[in-house]
Amino acid sequence: MRNMKSLPTKTILAFNGSPVKESSTDLITREILSGAAEEGFESEHIHLNDLDILPCQSCGESPGGKLCFFEDDLFPHLHKFADCDIAVVSSPVYFDTVSAQTKLMVDRCNCFKPLTGYETGDFRFADLNLKPRLGIIVLVGGEREKFEHALAVVKGFFIWTGVRLFDQIIYAHGEYTKGAVKDNQELLQKAREIGRKAARSAIPK
Repeated sequence: MRNMKSLPTKTILAFNGSPVKESSTDLITREILSGAAEEGFESEHIHLNDLDILPCQSCGESPGGKLCFFEDDLFPHLHKFADCDIAVVSSPVYFDTVSAQTKLMVDRCNCFKPLTGYETGDFRFADLNLKPRLGIIVLVGGEREKFEHALAVVKGFFIWTGVRLFDQIIYAHGEYTKGAVKDNQELLQKAREIGRKAARSAIPK
């Protein structure tokens, strides 16, 4: 019989770019994390609005294994993101794109492919050969929002940081109450099932 205690801990990490606790973005993200937890994953839900994040300073050089030169509130979470097995990026959609909190985090991950100079005088974006990770996108906005621009941001972010897109949830609604998605149990159940399925997919056979 396999000794389960000897298996490495699997983790799911969520970057939540909503400024509002108990928002629909928040509730959907929780369900995804809960689904993964049911499969034995450890989860961490990072509310970006709670962090003091310095915008990317476009340093133009590689910070090496540190992933960033600036050790602010976001810095330790960059390494957790690099080491996790499933990454969730959740954001409300404002003016057809991700929230400012989400974009701060995205830009600060520029050095997941650091610009590196070579003896030939050439500069190339280096591949850090990070571990394989699965990605889930959650976008929440009004019925009139255009989601394709926000999707392009997060999909591009996943490509840049070596994350393979597993699934996405887009919740467009016409409600103006906080956490309106709590009345949409079908969608919340779908979110939990996505978390479960991603966890099962992330575990080596």
